[in-house]
Amino acid sequence: MSEKSEVEPVGRDCPQCSSALVYRTGFRGKRFVACSGYPKCKYTEQIGADGVARPKTPPRESGVACDKCGP
Repeated sequence: MSEKSEVEPVGRDCPQCSSALVYRTGFRGKRFVACSGYPKCKYTEQIGADGVARPKTPPRESGVACDKCGP
C-alpha cells in the first residue's frame, strides 16, 4: 500500500468552498493544485509548463461537425 504524500499549502483559498488550496502529485507524477476539502469539493487547477496554476477550462465548441457522429 502506498503512503499519502505530504501536501504543501498554496497560500490561497478555494474559490468554490473557501478551504485551503494545496499542491498535490497525481499518479503519473505530475503536480497540480487541489482543494484540501476533497472529496466534498473537487476543485483543481492545472500547473502549466511556465509553473503558473490555472483553473481547468471546459471544452469549447469548435463549430466543426464530427465526421463519425455528426453535428
